[in-house]
Amino acid sequence: MSKKSKGESQAGNNSMSKTCDTNGKGTSSCTLCRKSIIDTINLNMQRTELAASAAKELSLSHIDNVDIKIEGIKREMFLVGESLKKDAATLGYRLEGLNQLRQDVTKDRDMFVKKESFDVQHSAHEARIKNIGEIQQTVLNRLAVLETKIYTVVGVVGFLLAILEVIMHFWGK
Repeated sequence: MSKKSKGESQAGNNSMSKTCDTNGKGTSSCTLCRKSIIDTINLNMQRTELAASAAKELSLSHIDNVDIKIEGIKREMFLVGESLKKDAATLGYRLEGLNQLRQDVTKDRDMFVKKESFDVQHSAHEARIKNIGEIQQTVLNRLAVLETKIYTVVGVVGFLLAILEVIMHFWGK
């Protein structure tokens, strides 16, 4: 096992033990996620380069040593295995983040008003507003009638006082 592979697999294990925050847009702002993705890309590039060099070594016709060929194949298989482990760890980490996001969405969903209860409350408010409009119209009509009656009473009292004044003027002498 090479020293780089050990360090990379340890970095992957360390990043899995921490949590990740998302910025609400579905993209990760966590440096651990970015580092994990970069590590995976670097490991895949290294694997590709080593596979190419191993293939090159195997294609040389002057090397007939079977042990060297077997060692190259073992190294390539080891790197492929490390890459698969890293990919599985990254996938597990992403799935943990998605599960956490699903739990948060489920929890936040309860904070919102459900459409059915909104419709019922809205209908009740509309009925109350319509009722208030009807009451207001009734009050205005009653005030108009009362105003008319007051004007009538004041007019009649004024007329009676005028007649009384005329009678007192002629009879009082």
